[in-house]
Amino acid sequence: MKHPSPRRNSSVSEFSRIQISRSRAVRHARHVTTRSTRSPCTAPYGHNGYFTTLRDVVRFYVTRDTNPELWYPTDAAGNVQKFNDLPTEYQGNVNTEEVPYDRKLGEQPRLTDDEIDAVVAFLNALTDR
Repeated sequence: MKHPSPRRNSSVSEFSRIQISRSRAVRHARHVTTRSTRSPCTAPYGHNGYFTTLRDVVRFYVTRDTNPELWYPTDAAGNVQKFNDLPTEYQGNVNTEEVPYDRKLGEQPRLTDDEIDAVVAFLNALTDR
């Protein structure tokens, strides 16, 4: 469900607008790890339901460009079929420019395993239950 932006009001500072926006983002990120029919953000995760844990989702996005062989199949010649889970016409839309997606094959991932665990712990904390 798309939520309307806060009304532009000359008496509302830019700082307040940012705080309102952040507040909404946090509110919608809550319950990411809890099972509930009210929350669409529970396992299975991903557009194709492939991931069963939140840690695997974070690890996927951190390593999919540096180590695609962890996630994608190979063809008969041994080439990794990166983004094979998307129709060919949409594969060019995948974000490969912004952090953490800006790493290339063979480079170190943007986050270490400990940092991935920290992100998952943070996401697990986004609940008021």
